[in-house]
Amino acid sequence: MQANKAITHIRALLRDDEYERLHISDRAILERISAVQNDLIAEFGENIHILKLEASEQLELENEIARIYSITLDMREIPTAIFAKAWEMQGVRFTHYGGNRYGVLGLKGEQGRELKICASLYARTLGSASDELALGEAYARALALGVLCEFLLIETHPQNLQKLQFYRAEYERAKGSLRAGKNRAMNPPTLYTRAQA
Repeated sequence: MQANKAITHIRALLRDDEYERLHISDRAILERISAVQNDLIAEFGENIHILKLEASEQLELENEIARIYSITLDMREIPTAIFAKAWEMQGVRFTHYGGNRYGVLGLKGEQGRELKICASLYARTLGSASDELALGEAYARALALGVLCEFLLIETHPQNLQKLQFYRAEYERAKGSLRAGKNRAMNPPTLYTRAQA
């Protein structure tokens, strides 16, 4: 899904679609789309990538990791830990230094080993309306409702707070629908038949 399609949908929800007198800039909407998209990526484990890198104590990835599924070094799984904990651990381990900086501790000078990371990555910040979103069409409703809630938080007069309550409930319903869809996809129905004698 392209960002300009999401912007149009969000403008309709905000009732800010008279292009001669816009109240909210595309840039402001793109910033909120980026934030909500990354929340949804982290919550639903979307935007999965498999990265193959050369193991090193200092790695800089293109985007920050939202959720790790597996990390292997020379095809053997290695543990992950926050930096303070990883520093105390023995053996080879993967850690996060901050932002998009990571590293493999305990290599003992053995560079050149293959590191394979299977993880959900946060999407990069959207730069223009023509950018492609990391989430597909299935997430359009949840994304638009999440962005709408973000904008309703800006102006906190009683009418907006009532709208916010309603749209926050709708946002949670949309996420629940996504969760149910993912569960159905991961657990297909089982068909039982009678054995014939």
